[in-house]
Amino acid sequence: MAITSHSTGKTRSGGSGSAFVDLSHEITSGATAYPGMQQPVLEDYISREQSREMYAPGTPT
Repeated sequence: MAITSHSTGKTRSGGSGSAFVDLSHEITSGATAYPGMQQPVLEDYISREQSREMYAPGTPT
């Protein structure tokens, strides 16, 4: 059996009657959410400058 993902367009087939179904989707700020749930808000948790203060010198940021 072959399954085509709507999000990636990739087709996978599995042996013994198994199938892989890709249900992933892109999450964007303000995207439609399940009724009653808040819309997603995507923002930086900390800035690069703030991360430099939190990690040891020489740690890539």
